[in-house]
Amino acid sequence: IVMADSKGDLTALADAANPVVKYYDPLSLADADFWGQGTDATIGFLRHAEIKHSRVAMAAFVGYCVQSNYHFPWAQTLAGAPHPAVSLGPEAQWDATPANAKGQILTVI
Repeated sequence: IVMADSKGDLTALADAANPVVKYYDPLSLADADFWGQGTDATIGFLRHAEIKHSRVAMAAFVGYCVQSNYHFPWAQTLAGAPHPAVSLGPEAQWDATPANAKGQILTVI
């Protein structure tokens, strides 16, 4: 498989992939020249960033689904408080988590 390196390659690929929408770049990012390295380097950078961010989004979705259905069987705090119930949604589970635990999570992330 050949990766599209230039704007012409992107336009041809978009026209072949979806003839109804065709090529759509409302911010003209394919014409940008980030860091003075040329448009081909910019297109490569943006492709890399898009793939990286989509993988992070997929991992976040899997984490959301797992958090909605499972929790650890041991106590969440040293005082013996259990983890929030699975019957709560992830947002309510986060609200029910102690502030110190939230701080530890955000520090590790």
